[in-house]
Order: sequence, then structure tokens, then C-alpha cells
Amino acid sequence: MSLLYAIVFSGKVAEGCSEDEVKAKLAESFGMPHEKVGRIFTGRPVVVKRGLNREAAEKFQRLFSAAGAIAEIRPEAPAEPAPEPSAQAPLAPPAAPPGRPQAVAVPSGFWRRVAAFLVDVLVLAIPGWVIGWAFYEQLVRIGQAGRLLGFAIALGYFALLNSSIGNGQTLGKRLLKIRVVDLQGATIPLHRSALRYLLLGLPYFCNGLQVNQSSLWLGILLAAIVFGLGGGILYFFICNRNNRRTIHDFAAGTVVVRAEPEAVPQLLPVWRGHFVILALILVGLGGAAALLVPSLLHKEPFAKMLAIQEVLQKEPDIHTVGVVDGVTRSGDTTTRWLAVNVGAADPQLDFEKTADRFARLVLTQDTNIENKDLLVVTVVLGYDIGIASGWVNRRFSHSPAQWRAKLGLARL
Repeated sequence: MSLLYAIVFSGKVAEGCSEDEVKAKLAESFGMPHEKVGRIFTGRPVVVKRGLNREAAEKFQRLFSAAGAIAEIRPEAPAEPAPEPSAQAPLAPPAAPPGRPQAVAVPSGFWRRVAAFLVDVLVLAIPGWVIGWAFYEQLVRIGQAGRLLGFAIALGYFALLNSSIGNGQTLGKRLLKIRVVDLQGATIPLHRSALRYLLLGLPYFCNGLQVNQSSLWLGILLAAIVFGLGGGILYFFICNRNNRRTIHDFAAGTVVVRAEPEAVPQLLPVWRGHFVILALILVGLGGAAALLVPSLLHKEPFAKMLAIQEVLQKEPDIHTVGVVDGVTRSGDTTTRWLAVNVGAADPQLDFEKTADRFARLVLTQDTNIENKDLLVVTVVLGYDIGIASGWVNRRFSHSPAQWRAKLGLARL
């Protein structure tokens, strides 16, 4: 029978390290709350792990040393019991490939990754604003298709720099000292980096896309991408505290770690319950959408709004049209209104004439418009390429009677 060993924390920290500093590093390395780490700082030797072979014991000792804590390896023997640092023991780091140092890389923390992403967003916004200024009219004419241009730019930036070409670091990651690596600590090839960003970027660039209300299944598909894929990414990023890996990391076989060169990631396993919870949420939302949305669209006021929209969206020089029927209550006053939102495609349009054109269509098509207190027409002109946008909108609001007087229309 091979000899087993125990890891014993001496209760001391390395010279030049503060106890609070060491506690914080241990908590991050082992992915557990700060108060649990504090239980082993009793001022006397404490057994923190038993039943290890020699290789695993040495790896645990290196983890403690990297955090500034002094730990010893002792042959298995009766010793003073101590509270386990965590109910879920961390996995020993995988063996490094031949010739690679056995340094250990710990997963990046939540806020460090968020800060790196915000820096990257600002970096991408600069060329986005330049493109928007230089090609404003062209971008207005192509409308939401401009997001394809922004997606291509972002894909090139993240795919190249997060791969081995950029040493796994975008400018934001370089500034925050983190990088993307595989589970053995090596940077990843370009095609895996592209897959990783494709899954991350798709919900981001689909979010906010407008579809005609009659395009039911296209709307459901976009919702599945934004709330299903995007929500799943966000769920794992927030809740998978063991290693912060999320859907695009699982697909590409990656993890974001503190930028230790040639270091092997030390990871705790992902709790399988996360997958079950996410699956239940997605099935519930998908089932509700499939059952409720089609039936709602055939009931009032949705059916009337769809009928009006089908007429309006046939007009030239527009990208999208949205129709909303609503009520506003303020104290004892109730205001019934119909709002029409027009996404225009002509950079030279006259806002007021465009609003008049759509108001005229509503007044001649909607026999119930006289029951409304207000007809509101908002004309929106601009561009959105995902990494930058620029909008101008004008809102025109009158009662149906005022609109008829302005347009010279007799009441039906």
C-alpha cells in the first residue's frame, strides 16, 4: 500500500505577507468564502487535507506557497482535527506537459473580467464612432444590417487577440492582467477563439434588434438567442463561482485566468445543478412563449395593432414600424393613446412630413382611432452597428381631431 500524506498549515505566513492578504489569495485560489479560510488561521498547526499521494500533496503545498501561506507535507498520522476549508475539495491541478513549469494559474475574479470587458467595449467604440461619422448616410440606409459590420469588427478583435496570436489577451485583459487559456494553460488557436466569441457576441448583437410584430417566429428566435443563450452565459458567469466558466468557455474548452505565464489552471468542478436549473428555466420560458404568444396575437388589442402595422410597414423608405396601444393614468385622469414608432431609412427625410404621412394612414385605416385621446407618431433616424450608434428622433403628438384638422381630413 502506497504511503499517504497530509497537508498541515503551520499557521504562519511568509515573510513580507500580511495575514489578510494571504487569506484573500487562498479564498480566491480555492473558490470559497473568506470566513471559511479564516478558520484555519488558529495560530497553531492545522491539518487541512488528508489522504493525498505524494504528487497531489506537493501540488497543494505549491498552492499554499503561491498565496504566501506556509504549509508542510507530513506522512499520514493521527493529528489534531481541524475544520475543512471547504465542503467541496478543490481538484488538484492537471499534470503539466513535459518541459512546462508546474506553476498554477487561478481563475480570474468576476469584477476583473467585467472591467476588462468594459475597456474592450471602449476600445471598439472608437473605430465604431469614426465609421459612423464617415459613412453616416450609408449606415442609415442599411439600417439594422449595420450590426453585421459591427459584429465582424468585434469578431476580428476578440477572436484574434484572445487566441494564441494575441497571447490570449485583448487590450482590456492585458490591462487587467488576465488571459484566455485552455484547461492545460496553453493559449488557444484562432478557430476556437472565433467559436468562443461567436457564442458570446451573438446575444449581444441580437439584443435590441427590432422585428415586425407579425414576424412571430423570428421574434421568438431572437428571444431564444438573447434570453436563452445570453441569459445562460450570464447565469453561469454570476453563479458558477468555482471557476467563472460559462457557456462559451465550455464550448471552446477555455478558462480566463490570472495572467501567469505558462501556468496550469487550478479549477474546482462545475456544480451540475447549474445545468439543471438553467435547463428548467429555458424549458419553462420556451413552453410559455410557444403556448401563450400565438393566442395573444389573435386577441385585442394585439390583433388590431398587427392589422395597422401590416399596412404601415408597406410604406417606402422605412426599416421598421412598431404600433403600441396603451393607457396612462395620472390621478383621476386617464389618457388612451396609440403610438406609432417609425424607423426611417432616408437620411434626407423631413421628420414632420413623415409623421404626417403615417398619421394619415392610421386615421384612414383604424376605425377605432376616434376613441383615443392621443395619436403619437415618433420618427427615428440614425444608425446602430453594435459597437457604436447615433440617433435623432422627433415626436409628434396630437388628438385625432387635431391631426384631422392639420391634415385636412374629414371625420369618417
